[in-house]
Parts: sequence; structure tokens; C-alpha cells
Amino acid sequence: MSEPSISDVRLLWECDVESKIEIYKSIIGQSQNKLYDSFNFFVSSNNFYMFTYPISNMLIRGRYNKGATTSESKSMGITAAVASKLDKDIMLKRLKARFDVRQEQALKEIVKVAGEIADKVTFVDTVKYKLICDSVEYKSGIRQYENLLKTLNCKFIRFENSEIKDEASNFSDLVHLSGKGQRIFTEYLCLEILKSAKNPE
Repeated sequence: MSEPSISDVRLLWECDVESKIEIYKSIIGQSQNKLYDSFNFFVSSNNFYMFTYPISNMLIRGRYNKGATTSESKSMGITAAVASKLDKDIMLKRLKARFDVRQEQALKEIVKVAGEIADKVTFVDTVKYKLICDSVEYKSGIRQYENLLKTLNCKFIRFENSEIKDEASNFSDLVHLSGKGQRIFTEYLCLEILKSAKNPE
């Protein structure tokens, strides 16, 4: 519902080198602060590993050669009193009246590629806290999104009416689930997937 932007530059780590270079050129070409954006691109997103690969790869591989464990990050939930003070307008300010054309085209491309692999493409709407879910702006935006997915013959799993959104402790802020909320949401999603498997549309 807003102009496309890169909100998490760490995702660039998943790109191949050619794509990184193209994205970097695009960012710098539009940047008002080239030094800051360059630092953000290479350091914040760990892309500097491209230049230290001979050494860093040996260190990283050495850590995992014999196996390793990762610890789950269990973010704390918020209270209803804290949630009520959070400014939902900040979360909703980027919602526009209509989809950005580039985003709509990108979504269609994703569906096209996914459709070459699977017969049915399904999208999942993650739960937001009730202040967001119940807002006019969010309902309007998600309705447009839902209608677009229908025209693309995609299934859309939504959880806006679940008990999750009404409990503040399930969230670490208005749009991010806490550790507790993540576990509950995962259970809901697994049940929905199993239900769909038994009763395919």
C-alpha cells in the first residue's frame, strides 16, 4: 500500500553477488547520503563478508562443522496499558488509498513463479494487535489486498478474528508477536494447513 522500499537491508545477504551490485547501484543512485547508505548496505547487512570471504568463511564454517545450537529469542509481551499508549498512527501512516503499481506487479510476478511450482498459491496474513486490526485504515488496505489475491486465484489465510489479537501479552509491540504469541500463532497456522490438506478447495 506504499511505495516499495528496502526495510531490512540484511535481506540482501540472501542475494547473489550480481544482484547485490545491482541493488547497491540503485540505492546509491537515489541516495541523498551516499556515505551513510553505503555503510548501511555493507556493514549493517553483513555484505562486507563479500570482501573477507576467504577468512570469514573458514571461521563461520569452523563454528558449525561439529554442529551448533541456536537459542530462541523470546521477546516479552506488552501489557494492555502500554499497548493503549502506543501510537497506532505511526504504524498506519504508510497506508495509501491504493496499491503502488510496482508492488502490485511484483505480487503478480511472485504468484506467477509460485504457480509454476504449486497448483495453489496461499498467502498468510500475520496477526496484528487489535488497535491495528480494528482500524479503518488497516481494514481498508487488507480488503484491497484480499480482492487482488482473489483475482489472482490465490487463497488468503487470515486470523484477524482469532483470540490472539485481543491479548496484549501476545505482542511485543502493535505489529510484532511476542515469543508467547509466536507459539500460539504457529499452532493456529499448522491447524489451518492441516485443515486445508484434508479439504482442498
